[in-house]
Amino acid sequence: MADQTSPRVRTRPTNGSGVQSPDATMVVTRSAYGGPETKTEELVEVPRFHGPVARVRIEGGVTMNMGDYESSRVTVSVELPCYAEETEIERVGNIAARLVSKRINSEADNIKGKF
Repeated sequence: MADQTSPRVRTRPTNGSGVQSPDATMVVTRSAYGGPETKTEELVEVPRFHGPVARVRIEGGVTMNMGDYESSRVTVSVELPCYAEETEIERVGNIAARLVSKRINSEADNIKGKF
């Protein structure tokens, strides 16, 4: 049984040179009352890693009242790789949180501008 306090580590196959090639993503989901849900996924550039790689995922969202009992919701999640060390996980978690917050604000401004 795995230690409950240790971070979950997922490694990606190497690219042939023995260097890890992790991917990082930002997913943005938009939904509005009575409308379709849209989801976009973007790759986030990250450096190559040597050794085991942990994944940090931060998600946040906002629901905005559009009036007349209608609302719109934006959810943003960012998943980034990092070395499996507590300080590195915390550092990358802070970076991911800033990316999520910045994107939520941008998406909310776009929605407000449409109404």
